[in-house]
Amino acid sequence: MDGYLFLNNWREFEEWYRELGKLRIFWAKPVEVMELAEETKEYWVSRIRWNVRSRSKNACMLVFRGKPEAGMMREIHACSEGYGLIVLDEYYRDYLVEQLRTASAESILYVWGSSERVKEIKNVSVDVRCLVGWSEDEEQVFRNIHKESWGFYIPPREGEHMVVLALFNNTPAGMAYLNTRNANIDYGVHVKRRYWRKGIGSIILRKCIASAEEMGFKHATVVRVFRKIGGRTDDRRAVEFYKANNPKLRFRVLRV
Repeated sequence: MDGYLFLNNWREFEEWYRELGKLRIFWAKPVEVMELAEETKEYWVSRIRWNVRSRSKNACMLVFRGKPEAGMMREIHACSEGYGLIVLDEYYRDYLVEQLRTASAESILYVWGSSERVKEIKNVSVDVRCLVGWSEDEEQVFRNIHKESWGFYIPPREGEHMVVLALFNNTPAGMAYLNTRNANIDYGVHVKRRYWRKGIGSIILRKCIASAEEMGFKHATVVRVFRKIGGRTDDRRAVEFYKANNPKLRFRVLRV
């Protein structure tokens, strides 16, 4: 694969990753220090210091740039100097089977280069609105969608998120937060259960990617963090949804 992941250079990846740290997931937390420590044709290693609950925590992130060679993981473990090792691997099923058995956390990163890759669904009952500011009443709408979708609520960050809101027959049915700083769809796409299988999720996703393109981004991303290794039913359902919408790239992320 050309370049670093889906970005042009290390600096672009670092900017994307620092913004992703606001999600506070196992492999992306608020960054204090981030540096490229080692680079080869096959991989690169970044040493990171996170701010976790007002305390510093070190991490070592390994990103494969091509298909890993046998024995590479042992070499990387040997040079990680006690850091927690985070692995990003573009070969979703062809590698890291042994590492998956010992991993303590798993996530998937999806990348789209164009909204045209997302299947186009036309549903005259669905209206999509993009909000860069919102009222207390509108935030209550967001809260209801989140709670029906995954049981709790994370508010959007004004000035950093565009809220893509879908209405089915004028009733709020689903939404997503597009991060306007790195084009990540923070916390994923959410649709109320009663409105599943109407194409609403794909319509929201397509609008997010198109909006990212309009903002000048070449790629849009979304992260799914599994609740356990291998995923639960809701994780597998989310994976099937994102896969069905033809991502350009797909990465497995492991903490090993």
